[in-house]
Formats: sequence, structure tokens, C-alpha cells
Amino acid sequence: MGARIAKNKGAKSISFFVVHNDFSLKTHARINPLLEDGTIDKIYTLGTLPMIPGQVWHENFITLSPAALIADVITRIHTEGHMRELFLEI
Repeated sequence: MGARIAKNKGAKSISFFVVHNDFSLKTHARINPLLEDGTIDKIYTLGTLPMIPGQVWHENFITLSPAALIADVITRIHTEGHMRELFLEI
């Protein structure tokens, strides 16, 4: 796996960002141990899809809610506002 190679070559930290977390039980069984042993430091995902019930993820598997951003975008569209202010901080 690429994360192991990067760590072995001296990477200080390995993080991933997943947009749609359509993870199966098989995916959980492969990724969670990599979080537990430190191969992957953090995984961030958007909470756009429900997680499979019964999965217990490592504490460094972080789900971010897109709700506030989506609500802001809808409000700006409704009031004919601009989107660029949403991205000026990036």
C-alpha cells in the first residue's frame, strides 16, 4: 500500500480526504488496522453517505459535516448572492 511505502521512505504523516465514504465492511477491515498501527495518521471524510451500522472506526477517522456549507450555498443562491466569499479563506 502507498501509505506504508511513504512511511518507510520517511513521510512524517499520512492523511487522506474521502469525499463520498461508500465504505463496505471489507474496506473497514482493511483501513481500520492501518489507522490503529499508525500507517495512516488520519482519514477525513464528508458525511454525505451514512456509515454502515455496526462499524466502529478508529478515533482518527474523522467525519466532517457539509451541512453548514450546503445551507450557506442554498441561501446565497436564493438571495442571488456570490459564492466567492465561501472560498476566499482557502
